[in-house]
Amino acid sequence: MRRVGAAWAFLLALGVLSIAWAPVPAFAAGRQFEGVVSGLESRFGLRATHIPMMGFASFCANIFTAGGVGNMRIAQFDHVGPAVTPEALTATLRGRLNSSWHLFVTDHQRDTGEYTIVYQRVAHRVLFLMIADLENGELSLVQLRLNEKRMVAWVENPQGSLKNRPGSK
Repeated sequence: MRRVGAAWAFLLALGVLSIAWAPVPAFAAGRQFEGVVSGLESRFGLRATHIPMMGFASFCANIFTAGGVGNMRIAQFDHVGPAVTPEALTATLRGRLNSSWHLFVTDHQRDTGEYTIVYQRVAHRVLFLMIADLENGELSLVQLRLNEKRMVAWVENPQGSLKNRPGSK
């Protein structure tokens, strides 16, 4: 009976520590993503399409890039209509993202009408990107985390970076 109590105490302590050590910047970025999605839904009367297995895809990206990419989130909006213009999209993003997000790049292809806007946020040497792409009546919103050091190592040597991960043998 004493062992069972000790095991529960250990699991409880482990749970508390895992919450305390959770990556706070990732949680903050996640709230910002949900805020942007909800802002787009309410302003334009849209509904985001659920992307099946997105958590698994994010997990796989994290594994295969040796921690270089992670925390991916995607919201897809179909048939957005003419109200979602590049200007309206930019205003919605600017209004929903806090001051830690900075405009990184915009690209407007006049011949195809495609419009892409990218915001960036740096927290604890980790780069978060929020990418919105408006094309042919569809809007895609993507957020992801990039670890610069691990991403560079993976790009330079994809196989070797997987072997040299912390905790690998």
